[in-house]
Amino acid sequence: MESFALLIAATLIIGAWLGALTANRLPAPVLRLLFGVLVVVLGGIGCFAAATRTQESPTAGTSPDAVAPNPPIPPSTPTRARRS
Repeated sequence: MESFALLIAATLIIGAWLGALTANRLPAPVLRLLFGVLVVVLGGIGCFAAATRTQESPTAGTSPDAVAPNPPIPPSTPTRARRS
């Protein structure tokens, strides 16, 4: 597990360094266009994931004994407005 974390850390450092070099060599309009495309693609992925997500019970896959029942909600008492 530790070697996997070190691999991820090394990859992130190298990727950030190479990304910074690439970003500094690109003209500003191209970099702005690439960033806009990235934002639109990530937004599309997020919308698609939200649209295709199924509503599951928060207790799906657990036994009935492992889940505590919800306590009853006490009735609210109306409050009177105070006069100043």
